[in-house]
Formats: sequence, C-alpha cells, structure tokens
Amino acid sequence: MTPSVISAADVYRTYDVENVIAVPHTIDRIGKLLTALPKGQAVSIINCEDEPYIAVGTGSAIGIMRHEFNGDLPNGTQDYAFPPVGRDMKSRLDEVTRAVMWHRIALPFGINKTNFYIDTTILHDYWMMEARESWMGNHGKGYRNAFQAPAIITRGLEKPEVTLRKGDTIKPYILASRYPNGAVAIASIGRTIGREYLTPRADVILKVDMLNKPFGIFGHYNNLTIQVKNPSRYSHIYAQDLAGNTPTDITAQVDHRGNKFTLSGAVINKIGLSAASRNDKSEPGLVLIFKQ
Repeated sequence: MTPSVISAADVYRTYDVENVIAVPHTIDRIGKLLTALPKGQAVSIINCEDEPYIAVGTGSAIGIMRHEFNGDLPNGTQDYAFPPVGRDMKSRLDEVTRAVMWHRIALPFGINKTNFYIDTTILHDYWMMEARESWMGNHGKGYRNAFQAPAIITRGLEKPEVTLRKGDTIKPYILASRYPNGAVAIASIGRTIGREYLTPRADVILKVDMLNKPFGIFGHYNNLTIQVKNPSRYSHIYAQDLAGNTPTDITAQVDHRGNKFTLSGAVINKIGLSAASRNDKSEPGLVLIFKQ
C-alpha cells in the first residue's frame, strides 16, 4: 500500500479473491486501504468487487461478477469461480439489487473523506477446500484456506457496541458508515468456518447524531439499536425491503426508550426479505426512515 500510488487513481479494486473465503479477505483489504494514507490526501474510491453488503457497510463501490446462470459449466464440470457451496453466490442475486438501490440513496465515497475506525479485535475464518472450489490451481482438496480481518470497521461513526448473547461464541463482522449526504448504513456480515458460511447474530448499538436521513440495515441481528445524540420529532417510522417497492409502517414494532430505538432481528428479517425472489439465499436488506 504505497501512498504515492494510491493517490494517483480515482478507484482502487480490492481485486481477485476466492469466493469461498472472500468475506475476510475483502474486509482485510478494505481496512488496509483505509489506513494507507493520512486523512485528506486521497479521493480514491474503493471498489470491493462482488461483495454488495460489504460495499454498503464501508461506503465502497461494487463490481458485480455473479450471474443468474446457475449450475455447472457447459462442459458439465462444477463452476470453480462460483462453486455451489458456502454462500452459493449465484443464488444470491437479491442482495445485488438491494446494494444498488442503496447506492441510489447514498453514493460510494472516497478514502479519507471521513474519519474511520478499524477494530484491533481480529476474527479468524477458514475454508477447508474440496476439488474445483477455486480458480487458484494450488488450492485443491484438503487445503486450509485461511484469512483474518478486523471485527469492526466504521467510517464517520463511532465504534458500535456489539454483544453476544449467553452461550454464543461466534461474532459477525460489523461494518458501518455515515455517507457524505448524511445517510447511514450498517451491515452484519457472516463468517466462514470449516465448510460452512455462518450468519451469527449479535445485539448491536449504533450511535448516530440525528434521525433525519435514511438508514440502510443489512444482514442478521438479535437486535439493532439506533442510539441518537440529538433526538428529533417524528410521526412514523417506515421500513422497506430495498429489493421491493412497498414501505411498511413499523412505528409500533420499534421499541423506543429515550434516545434509543430498537429493531428486533425478527422485524429486520421480515421486512428486509419481504420482496425476496423465490429460492434466493440473500440476507436481509432494508431502508429505514423516520418520518417527521
């Protein structure tokens, strides 16, 4: 990560990653790019490739490569770039729609346009490879494909409080950003362990200044609490699956106590998947509005 090089381009790609272990690999690279330059010395946008929810959570652009032609390659062999294991990315097209719709609300923004926080807690993921699960020829059956990444990354926001419930041991990655137009996005991203993609839930408290801009909420939670410094008047709270067209009044389903507004994971799942395509495996993604 050479500052003189990074300041020379408008966009930097996190570039090629193997899809079976792409989550920690991509988050790690985003963290390194964010820390590569002193504040204010770059306007480069990060393109985090085919990771829509990581993109919205970090203010990054996306470069979608997955496609709807599911199943084997024309010669009958397994698609080694998009193998039908782990996240099975070719069965997750709705999350692409949701991320693109969020980018109509809040555009990706340049490195060091805002302050950032990168957690010192590191999460360790790995995938035990089987045959034809990677485009890397030396990562065949039996290879332990391991990467690590910061547990939390934020841009323009304080560190969220992330708490596991008693008996739970696996944390999600939490990514959150306040965009230059004031919109806020938070994403709970799953873990890659052994030969499974897991979606652990946590109780998350997201601290923000105001409620007057849209909130994008992605992934799974036990509860998500929005804690606001400067509460404002509102009449209704609306939520809408970003893959759909119909808002829902969820005012009565939000637990409002003082300056804290809590959405249950069940409500996020119900609304954030309400426009899901048949058999699509994407995680929830919704936009939340406090209507004055």
